[in-house]
Amino acid sequence: MNTTLDAEREELIERLFENYDFEPDVVLEANGWQHNEPDVYCRTIFFDNGDKPSRWAIFSVTFKPKSAEVAHLGT
Repeated sequence: MNTTLDAEREELIERLFENYDFEPDVVLEANGWQHNEPDVYCRTIFFDNGDKPSRWAIFSVTFKPKSAEVAHLGT
């Protein structure tokens, strides 16, 4: 994959994550992005769970092949 497409995708996933509506959950923390599959970027996020230990989920963004067009995003 070329570095221009990688950079474009990385910028986009940051914006998508920042603007994603996790309501009613509150994100406490998010790990860094992992990119193990050619078109999929994932990160572990932790949610406030009151007095209990935080809950976690995987947030992922899947792109169409060789593109910066998003095919799917969410938890």
